[in-house]
Amino acid sequence: MSRRTMVTVASWRPVVARSSFLVFLSATVAAASLSAAVAGLSGCSPAPRKAVLPDAAEIEDRLRQARELQTRADQARRKGNQPEAIDLYRRSLGLDGSNFAAWHNLGTLLMEQKDYMAAAGALRAAADLAPTDPRPLESLGLTYFRAGYDEQALRHYMESLDRDPTRVESIRGVAMCAYRLNRADDDILEILRRGSMVEPDSKWRTMIHRERVRVEQQIKAEKESARREGR
Repeated sequence: MSRRTMVTVASWRPVVARSSFLVFLSATVAAASLSAAVAGLSGCSPAPRKAVLPDAAEIEDRLRQARELQTRADQARRKGNQPEAIDLYRRSLGLDGSNFAAWHNLGTLLMEQKDYMAAAGALRAAADLAPTDPRPLESLGLTYFRAGYDEQALRHYMESLDRDPTRVESIRGVAMCAYRLNRADDDILEILRRGSMVEPDSKWRTMIHRERVRVEQQIKAEKESARREGR
């Protein structure tokens, strides 16, 4: 499998800032509501207090700190210091939990560290934040594949292809999972046929072609067996 491409922070900043503002406000209002509910259940009647919402300067300061931590995390990752990068990404996300790039990069680093459960959680968060981007689901597929959960890996690779049907790395993932599972169905066959046309690497193209032939023959044999048995 090819290594996952990390995501840079710059192109996501405008989206991150807006969504972080909403997350920050929602959390503050929820905390105020919970305090009021607890006071009511205890039988006390304190003077009503208004929720203190963060001002724009406070929000901007949190976002600035989150960006600085992410920049340091990116630098640590490029230098090969994965533990430091993981710590910095987590600190950044503690200030801005809506940052797709930080979640995705954290997840791929945790996968490299073989912390598969934590990696899956981070990559799922990234996939939810960017519902049209195939990369976090592809990385999630690779995480499960490396952990030995081929069924789940196949599902996530196919979900990635729902977002981008020509995503080469995800087509490779489907081919590998289908091989290890000895799986053959029409959906897999369609993906492998597509892969034969878009795969740029000759070795992978040969592997995908071989797997496509296996799937075609297995589907044909299963249909013939069902016909003979009158199903």
